[in-house]
Amino acid sequence: MSDSDLIKRFVDSGDEAAFAELVSRHRRFVRRIIFGVFGGWPDEADETEQEVLIALAEGLGKFSHAAEFTTYLYRLTWNKGVDHLRSLARRRKRLVYTVPDITDFLSPEQRSINAEDRHFLYMVLRRMKEKERSLIMLKEIEGFPLKDVAELMGLPEGTAKSRLHRARNKMIKTANRILREHGENNEMRRMEEDTRRA
Repeated sequence: MSDSDLIKRFVDSGDEAAFAELVSRHRRFVRRIIFGVFGGWPDEADETEQEVLIALAEGLGKFSHAAEFTTYLYRLTWNKGVDHLRSLARRRKRLVYTVPDITDFLSPEQRSINAEDRHFLYMVLRRMKEKERSLIMLKEIEGFPLKDVAELMGLPEGTAKSRLHRARNKMIKTANRILREHGENNEMRRMEEDTRRA
């Protein structure tokens, strides 16, 4: 059954099983978008996910089948995530980011990335801006074609291409900076241990 069929069944008759199936199909996508907004998975990300699902259930009747459902879902999730993040910033609440165990919403290919590599990837993404993270997540992790990335981000394709290029370069520089920082920290620890032994 297609997404459109599931939406129709839920909207027309309140079929909760149809809504549950729709959510099941797209939950990993939603969670990765939220991760892209927050740059991690704090407790507030769980709250945002629930807000997205509630808004989805309430808003499906207004969904235009002329658009792709993933485009609608992306924009709904992104807007909820950004609203929540800005609300937290206004309250000046400190976010404590954790490395999430997101294997439940990774594809089989993504599960093959070991935990250490995932941890490093999250550290890099966390230091990037929201829109940079989203470009990387959509193109490099979700595997969307550039045309779809541009549509999802509401950008002309040429703009999306140039911003993605800049985001990739920043990601490489950020990764190298983190590696240098960790190398310097490891060297400091080694010197301290040598001093204690002397």
